[in-house]
Amino acid sequence: MYFLGSDVSVHFFIVSVAFWGLFGSVLNWFVGPTKKNFVVSVQEGFKRAIILGGIVFLIGAVFNWFKPSQPEGTFTANVKTVQIAQEPLQFDVDFVQSKYEPVITNVQTHAGSFGFSSHGATLINAVFTRELSGGRTQAFTIWKQEYFTEKNQYPFMVGLDQNTPFDYELIDQKDTEVATVLTYKGSSDQGTIIKEFTVYKATSVIDLSLTVQPKKTMHPRIMWASPMLKELGDYDSVNVIACTKAGKFVTTGASKVNVEQGYIQPEIFGSDNKYFFCAVVKDKDAFMSRAYAQAVNDSVVSYIEAEPVSEEKTWKVSFYFGPKELEPLVAVNPRLEKILDYGMFSFITKPMLSLLKYCDQYTHNYGYAILLVALLLKLILLPFTFRGDKKMREFQESQKKLEYIEKKYQNQPELLQQAKAEHAMKNGMTMLGGCLPQLVQMPFFLGLQGALRNSLELYEQPFLWIKDLSVPDSYYILPFLMFVSFLVSFLFNANKIKGVRSLLWPVTMGMVMGGVGTIMASGLGLYLLFNNVLHVLQVRLQRVFGL
Repeated sequence: MYFLGSDVSVHFFIVSVAFWGLFGSVLNWFVGPTKKNFVVSVQEGFKRAIILGGIVFLIGAVFNWFKPSQPEGTFTANVKTVQIAQEPLQFDVDFVQSKYEPVITNVQTHAGSFGFSSHGATLINAVFTRELSGGRTQAFTIWKQEYFTEKNQYPFMVGLDQNTPFDYELIDQKDTEVATVLTYKGSSDQGTIIKEFTVYKATSVIDLSLTVQPKKTMHPRIMWASPMLKELGDYDSVNVIACTKAGKFVTTGASKVNVEQGYIQPEIFGSDNKYFFCAVVKDKDAFMSRAYAQAVNDSVVSYIEAEPVSEEKTWKVSFYFGPKELEPLVAVNPRLEKILDYGMFSFITKPMLSLLKYCDQYTHNYGYAILLVALLLKLILLPFTFRGDKKMREFQESQKKLEYIEKKYQNQPELLQQAKAEHAMKNGMTMLGGCLPQLVQMPFFLGLQGALRNSLELYEQPFLWIKDLSVPDSYYILPFLMFVSFLVSFLFNANKIKGVRSLLWPVTMGMVMGGVGTIMASGLGLYLLFNNVLHVLQVRLQRVFGL
């Protein structure tokens, strides 16, 4: 059990204190009891922020205190025990020295091309291709031999405790309309290993049938590196994903992988990056007695391990190896939908993603498709935003009346309170009506965020000056435009600017929006910018026509 809050709680405490401290300071300076006193406003703002952050941190500490120290279905390796689930984890492999140059066999499917090597009987190269609207194509190099610094990183390598064969012979190859089947055979003084790959042409599934013929007791392991898109660089994210025996999905970032912990007989185990997923999704013959992983450079190497065998035995293990998209994932296993980071608004994310793809069929460019989606959403929500702007103007008029009342009865406290009460009875819900449209738009924004974050189609798709809609704008033009649009939106909404100090709030929030724009995907920033532009146009038209 943990006594203090987790590192997530600590980070959240620091960020929340900084953000809400600044937010509270500005708010106090303008409308709080300490307005017009900058020093006191800052003190009060950060004081309340520290209290709020402290409460959140204590909640995290209490949660960690009662949280089980080790999730169900996991284990911690311990050299002092003899139980197989707690024996030391095996990462290194003792290979027999190679005598032959590798022979590469290429397999072509609807998804792309795959190169199998006789060195280890492994999948050494993998390039996925896909067709987009307008005759466009995308290519994704997920694995390449140059990516692997060690032999035990080769995808689908089988390792033994000692004298693991590295040179294999392709003894059979079959090609049908359904799949391509490759059979490899390798031997050492430990025995013989036969690996049969079935690469399906219509689905993102690779079956591995593993047969061992021991001369001595064998302890086989299967290992593979996580999918990699080197072009993403720091914008890629690699995780270990497991579904425990209890059916619970657990995602662990590469930096959080504990090389002393693993999973006992998981139902699903593997790794992913931002756009692709490679994992065991079916283990019919119970090969996985335990599974674990380690972070290596920019990737994660996954290991699944069988119990030692001394007689001939065959296992069949099915891997999903393909894009993190709803349709291919669900076609293999409906539970794989959980690896998609759609969040609590998944019921909105799915139709938003479908709408985005539908618009691309006509625009043939995802930048224009995003703009079209923003326009369609604006039209759908127009009744709410139209009413919201009207309520906001009513609120501004209400504030003017309140200022007049305060000035009129400034020397008559009883009449002032009575006038304020009457004013509140007539105008109390005006501000709420003005905020309601923003609340209505929030689920759609979060839904689109999930759609764009998981949209493989945005990868390396350009728009105007933007080279890649899936990563932040490298020229910082988009964040600057977001900052400017926020200021313009404020100026259009404000009836009157009361000095330079009244600009502090919109400038601060504009800088926050611009700062966020430097780290978010350009596609999402483009949506926010265009949505703000549409809002400015709407407000302007309403004012011109007196609506």
